[in-house]
Amino acid sequence: MKIKSQLATAVMALAFPLATSAMPVMWQFSGHLDAVSGNVGVPISAGNAFTIDVSFDTSANLLGQAGGRYRYDPSSINFSIMIGGLGPFTSGFNPAAGGSLFVRNDAVPPEASAPPLVDGLTFGLNDFNAEGGMSALSVIMRSGDLGIFNSGALPTLPDPRLLAGYVHSFQFCSSSANDPNSCDLAQVDGTLEAVRLLPEPAGLALLATGFAALAATRRRRA
Repeated sequence: MKIKSQLATAVMALAFPLATSAMPVMWQFSGHLDAVSGNVGVPISAGNAFTIDVSFDTSANLLGQAGGRYRYDPSSINFSIMIGGLGPFTSGFNPAAGGSLFVRNDAVPPEASAPPLVDGLTFGLNDFNAEGGMSALSVIMRSGDLGIFNSGALPTLPDPRLLAGYVHSFQFCSSSANDPNSCDLAQVDGTLEAVRLLPEPAGLALLATGFAALAATRRRRA
C-alpha cells in the first residue's frame, strides 16, 4: 500500500474525534525506520527519523481481560505521524475496521528464540485499503518488567521502562484481499527510541485563554 494511497489512506483518511469521556492524553514517540518494503509510494527509507503523536483516553472502557492482558475500547486512539520530513499523516479509529488498545502484565511462555511477552502497551488502528485488503498501524512496547502496570490501568505518564526492553516498535502493514493477515503489499518497521507526554491541546487552549484574560485585565487596570 502507498503512504499516499495506502499509508495515507490508512493514516489520513479518517478524522474521527476523541472519545468524549474525560481523560484524553497525548504521547509523542520518536525513532527511526529499520526497513521499508513493498510499494509504499512516497520517498521514505530505512534510517529516516519519525515522530508519532498518539492520543488516547485513559478513561476508555475495559472490554475484556484474560489473565494479565487487559483490552480497552480503542475508539479514542488517534495517530499523527511524521516520517523523513513528510506528513503529518493522521488517522483515527474506524469502527468497521477495528483497532487495539492493550495493557498486558502477564508472563507468556517464550518461544524457542524469544523472551516471554510481559509488561507493555499496544496501540493499533486498522483500515480498509484500495485493494480490498487491510492496513494496520501499531505502536508496540514490551518491557519485560512486570512492575510497570500492576493494576492493568491505562497510564497517563509513559514509563521510560517501556522502551528499555526487547520490543518497542512502530509497524505499518498493508495486505491484499487474498491474504488480509499478510503484509504482501507494503510493510514499514521502525524502532521507538523515546517517548514523552505532550500537553493536551484542550488544556493548552484553556491556558492560553486564561493568559489572554489576565493580560486584558492588566491592560484595563493600567
